[in-house]
Amino acid sequence: MMKYIILIMSFLLVVGCQKKVEEIDQSTMDTQSNKSESTVELELWSYYGEGWDTVIDAFKEIHPNIKVKVSTLPYDTYVNYYLRALANKEVPDLMVIDSSHFGLFKAIDGLDNLLEPPYQLTKYKENFSIPLWNMGLSHDESRMVGLPYETSPLVTYYRADLMEKYGFPSDPETLGNFLEDPNNWLEIGKALKQDHISITQWLMDPIHIYESTRGNFNKELEFIKNDQTFEQAIEIAITSRDLGLVSYLDIWSSNGLQALKKDQIAMLYLGSWGAEQLKNWVPEQEGKWRVTRLPFNQYGASNSTIMAIPADSIQKEAAWKFMEFYTIKIKEYGTTGTVTGYLPGRNNVDRMNYENEFFGGQKDQQLYEKLIKHVDEPYITPLDQKAKTIWEATINTGVERQFQSHEIVGMVNEAIEEQLGKDIEILRGSRE
Repeated sequence: MMKYIILIMSFLLVVGCQKKVEEIDQSTMDTQSNKSESTVELELWSYYGEGWDTVIDAFKEIHPNIKVKVSTLPYDTYVNYYLRALANKEVPDLMVIDSSHFGLFKAIDGLDNLLEPPYQLTKYKENFSIPLWNMGLSHDESRMVGLPYETSPLVTYYRADLMEKYGFPSDPETLGNFLEDPNNWLEIGKALKQDHISITQWLMDPIHIYESTRGNFNKELEFIKNDQTFEQAIEIAITSRDLGLVSYLDIWSSNGLQALKKDQIAMLYLGSWGAEQLKNWVPEQEGKWRVTRLPFNQYGASNSTIMAIPADSIQKEAAWKFMEFYTIKIKEYGTTGTVTGYLPGRNNVDRMNYENEFFGGQKDQQLYEKLIKHVDEPYITPLDQKAKTIWEATINTGVERQFQSHEIVGMVNEAIEEQLGKDIEILRGSRE
């Protein structure tokens, strides 16, 4: 038992939780090891590899006869790998899927319904927000094919020291208010550009900020990124391009990383998971960064993380035990960076009071959980990936040809209808 407590505390410390050992509710954590379990080995596939070892060690203290093997697949290719495995019925016992790709799994067979035995997910329904719960439903809403267990607001990470140096607000709340006006965002960009410092990497950055506030389609499968809001987003993007503010530095490439290390990037727009990413990228810049809300008075979602159990898994009961442990019982103690989907795990006192030294002691988790209350979790559809491709290609073409913003929005509407119209009608019919 003591070994279990040490392991679970190690995990909680990894995710930033400072709860004392004596405060852990042992009955909630189900710490009675089931010695009668037959030995099984679970295979879990994920697109991220951090944090699994510690939590698996803690899980083994409860279920010593259940082994969990994690295979981490490259983010750029994991989706096709998953889909091929489901089609060939050569599957793992658990799959971790990013919400930006989950639509591809909502209208196909292959993932088990978590609302039916041997799963017990139904009893936890009231502990998830309705939009987040609905994200895990199949397209026809008849099955729960995945559990969204973490979510993340889109935020602005910025160099507070550079804001102060160039005469702009450096306090997170003050800067957030200042950036509500697009003109102020552009003014920062122009001032820093003089010394080859950027606040935007791509033409689409301002547009991505606006599009993070909603999905591509509503429940009636009507395209919804087509109003004056997006005309404004396109205009800001064009202006930033015309002013030479777009650096075209890919932060995920060696060139972008070098620019970051050389103090040439002052703002990044990432999910709240970016806190740990920045710390890994530039640990030497500890204390210089802060985090605030998005520019332009927008409140958007970055992504959510979803766990699913393939229908062809032969270890469903054991898979559910690990899934329940990882997505619910551990999350009762909160998370760091991301926001737990499990509502009882939010507003954890220790998590909310955690001072992130990388951000100069800022209590960044308070901001993430505050922002998520303003975020509308997007409605996910099987057509999202195709719509995103059409959306970005059409906007880039329209900007290149110097069309007006309202013309570009009209072009997107026409392209969506022309290229996805038949698919939309098929999906609408599948619900009848």
